[in-house]
Amino acid sequence: MRTLLLNLPWSPNGRFGVRAGSRWPFTAPAEDNGYIKYIPFPFFLAYAAALLKKNNHEALLIDSIARRMDLQRVLDEIGTYGPGLILIETSTPSFHNDMEMVSAIRRKMPGCRIALCGSHATVFAKNVLDEFECVDYILMGEYEYTLLDLVERLERNDALGQVKG
Repeated sequence: MRTLLLNLPWSPNGRFGVRAGSRWPFTAPAEDNGYIKYIPFPFFLAYAAALLKKNNHEALLIDSIARRMDLQRVLDEIGTYGPGLILIETSTPSFHNDMEMVSAIRRKMPGCRIALCGSHATVFAKNVLDEFECVDYILMGEYEYTLLDLVERLERNDALGQVKG
């Protein structure tokens, strides 16, 4: 099963947002080149992707912020890659934006499972799962090994009740 780890685009009101890899989510106005100067590496998503690969699972990380991708390009790349599971890091300031994009991803890939991680998803896990049918799983807290366990159980069609986190 292919797993896609995704740092979604976020550009509210003509500003550019950063969530993954930063100490806190923020937005900034564009510089003269049309983009922001500081784009941190999404290292937690990268750790999780590396752990999957180390354990012989196919994984791809797309940092749409660093690659200056809009939602349509993200959807196109998702369609090309054909993942069975997508993990998306979200945050409280970007949550409304993220859920609009998750809904678009669900429409594009109705058979793909979608998991969220990050502080907002962790704190409000039950509410998110109850309110948004487009979300299949919430990976709570430090999620690298939870993701590995989830992927391995999904590949074996095992029950998910014992997945920690």
